[in-house]
Amino acid sequence: QKSKDRTMSGLVRIPSDTSLWPPQWKEVQYKTYDRFKRILLPNPIPKNFSHTDLIKRKSSRDFGIFNTSTLLKDYKKITLQQLSNVLYYSCGEVKKSADPKKSKRIQASAGGRYPIEVYVINFEKGELGTECYHYNIKEHSLEELWEVPLCSRKDINTYFGYEWATDASMAIVLTGVVGRSVSKYGERGYKYIYLEAGAILNNLQNNSMLENLSSVIMGATNENALETLLDIDGEKETVMLGILVG
Repeated sequence: QKSKDRTMSGLVRIPSDTSLWPPQWKEVQYKTYDRFKRILLPNPIPKNFSHTDLIKRKSSRDFGIFNTSTLLKDYKKITLQQLSNVLYYSCGEVKKSADPKKSKRIQASAGGRYPIEVYVINFEKGELGTECYHYNIKEHSLEELWEVPLCSRKDINTYFGYEWATDASMAIVLTGVVGRSVSKYGERGYKYIYLEAGAILNNLQNNSMLENLSSVIMGATNENALETLLDIDGEKETVMLGILVG
């Protein structure tokens, strides 16, 4: 109910004169892990995209390819080029400026607050190891955080609660840095964080399709386990949703 309140002690009464705005309303924040190794992603390659492609969009839980020789599943190794395309055209900074306030990302964001952070959790070793990564939007790079604690693929169910989740190649997890939106919009800011997360998730699914990758948005996300894995507090920065890709 509080998020429906349009007054919130004046927090959503935004003056049209931007000179009256407090500094935190004007600042665009970028989270970075400066002490961690960075992997620069290849330049994204644009692809033609039409209404016929949109019609093909679907959620797919069919990850991996059955190998008739071994009678086991082979899991897709997602390339850095595929991941570069998926991330850049889903949530990347597509218009850069020396003034961060004039830079633009591909998704809409209420007030340009950009509260969403993006993490990649890789389950299938290929060009990336089986580690957690943070997407550095400003540099279009991955910051290598730490190894995913998996004794076997069954441990993927610690984070995503369906048996078929164990066949995914990676998860892309969205978190919300609450203060970026709430400091300007009060309790209504929570709505805006979810709206932006939804826009990015839709982009992620469409761009995964263009890369011939299956994907499904996960409502059955174990937020607490993921917050522990990503070493975030669950309050100032909290897990919103994840998408499995493979």
